[in-house]
Amino acid sequence: MTLSVSAHPDPRDVRFLDERINAFNVESTHVDDGKEVAIFMRDPGGKILAGLYGWTWAK
Repeated sequence: MTLSVSAHPDPRDVRFLDERINAFNVESTHVDDGKEVAIFMRDPGGKILAGLYGWTWAK
């Protein structure tokens, strides 16, 4: 068994975790209504200065 920390994880590994966590949450709560949401702060030229990304869950 090994434990690793990565500043640049493989997207396939992240997708694997995301799918398993979501499946567990839906099975445990019977709630499957999440939606992606993003908020951006942009300068007048449209360049992103800051932002948040996540998802809603359980209305």
